Amino acid sequence: MSADNRLSDYILQMVTAAADALTFTEGMAEEDFLADLRTQRAMVMSLMIVGEAASRIVSDHPDFADAKAAIPRRGICGMRNRIYDVVLAPVIYRRHLRRLRRQAPAVSG
Repeated sequence: MSADNRLSDYILQMVTAAADALTFTEGMAEEDFLADLRTQRAMVMSLMIVGEAASRIVSDHPDFADAKAAIPRRGICGMRNRIYDVVLAPVIYRRHLRRLRRQAPAVSG
């Protein structure tokens, strides 16, 4: 796949994920959103996709990114990193810690 095709794919991923996020929450009151874990997770995943695609554009196509300076790419990429740090990393770390706690007696005994 050519670099130009990848750029088009990244842009399409951003647009699609942004549209998905808006569709998931359309007409939903904030309190309903906060009570709906499935919609929250769908929104987080959509935001992660937008941020990852933006990050790929910045790293793989810097000339294009520079030419589109009005797009807040640093904020978008940073959002992806913050979502990972706040939402996903603790879940992953908890899984590893639970596994370690289960396996620790077998290793030490």
